[in-house]
Amino acid sequence: MCYKIVRGMVDVNLSDFFTLSGSSITRGHCYKISFYHCRVNARLNFFSNRVIAVWNSLPETVVTAPTVDIFKSLLMKLELPIV
Repeated sequence: MCYKIVRGMVDVNLSDFFTLSGSSITRGHCYKISFYHCRVNARLNFFSNRVIAVWNSLPETVVTAPTVDIFKSLLMKLELPIV
């Protein structure tokens, strides 16, 4: 779902869920998401905060996949740690 939101494939406003980093000097891919500062513990469990660390750790080849099916197949080939 994060892939679909960031790539504009669903009718959801990106800024309602994520803030793209926008800085070209950071490590990682061009769709890197910035973390929100949360004052309330309930906000830490929202979807938009739980997926940021995993999304930012993905390689650029996976994140820039042209279709959802290719994204899923590349994602399945990765050995991600269970969070």
